[in-house]
Amino acid sequence: MAVVIATWNVQWQFNEWEERQPAIAAVLGDLDADVIMLQESWRGQVDRLADELGFHHIWAGHDPRGDYERSMGNAILSRWPIQTNAHRFLADAKGREYRTIVFARIKTPFGTLPAFTTHLDHHFGQSATRSSQLAAASEFIEIH
Repeated sequence: MAVVIATWNVQWQFNEWEERQPAIAAVLGDLDADVIMLQESWRGQVDRLADELGFHHIWAGHDPRGDYERSMGNAILSRWPIQTNAHRFLADAKGREYRTIVFARIKTPFGTLPAFTTHLDHHFGQSATRSSQLAAASEFIEIH
């Protein structure tokens, strides 16, 4: 038996984001994935998707105002229970920590699955920043 894992950058609330939400939910339902990794998601979106799918979930990200519907981060959704979870912020070139790497230890019928997702700095000319973020992410992965 196989474990099906999907990953998707849902592009936060950019452009016509409200119109995308039903399509995102429909595609994720049709995929019938066991574990879903989302990037550029927000807490409210992830909670709703997990509820619709009947999945367990963890979300972590930038939430300076504590705004459930305007936060931005990464998530892991799982049809199976999440035993433990953690996250780490990844600094950008200016030292701001709003990008994250998220970890979930998932109890599958086949054993424990460690799952990680991240979203690195995307700006052109930021290779050094991405390299630094990857080094921090690698340390985080080693720990977990």
